[in-house]
Amino acid sequence: MKLQILLMLLCATVCVAGETTVKADDLAAWTNRQDSAFILETPSETDTDLGLSLGLWKRQLRVYFLSTMKLTVTCRVYRNGVLDRNESSRQVHGTTLPVAYESLQLGVLDPDAINPGSPHGKAKVFGSIGPLWIDKAPPYSNSGCSITIPTTGEVPAGRDELTMEMRYGTAVLIGGSGSYMPTNTNFRVTLHVRIDPLSDQEKEMLSHQSNFNEAYRIDE
Repeated sequence: MKLQILLMLLCATVCVAGETTVKADDLAAWTNRQDSAFILETPSETDTDLGLSLGLWKRQLRVYFLSTMKLTVTCRVYRNGVLDRNESSRQVHGTTLPVAYESLQLGVLDPDAINPGSPHGKAKVFGSIGPLWIDKAPPYSNSGCSITIPTTGEVPAGRDELTMEMRYGTAVLIGGSGSYMPTNTNFRVTLHVRIDPLSDQEKEMLSHQSNFNEAYRIDE
């Protein structure tokens, strides 16, 4: 499987992101394992040139898993620190492919970046949630967001791992760096993944179909 690894540097309102150093070669070595998943960031080549001018900030990754395992992705959405149960969810994935993957993405689009003369006062959140429209900071203050990918590479079975997190809210300038960070996180999204062996029932399900994707509401 050929993977394309490209650098992405985008911006909507004012944003920052962490860096990852995992390479495609590490994924090739992982396929010999049977009891883990593998996380790899997969930037889009078109975003590199277009993101800044379009007011777009986005990061995405792939979570690879084997046919002997199931992948659980838990998305939690918080508004002013309170869990939004309607937008939060948990999905369980299974496959008969020797190696399969699920794509995860979080992004923010600021329409005011391309049409400053008619401000909307809202930003669009998209990706593994939504799309949702959320309020920007008041006109006299700065909006900021951060999208981080704290976990990449091999993920052992039986353990929840925070793989992506987005924070959006009123922001302040960090020293002389020219970057803004959210200080009052009005909107926050976390994506956790977990890999586990398939149950007997799930194996039976896959014997009649090529994959399954079960969705659940969450309230914790």
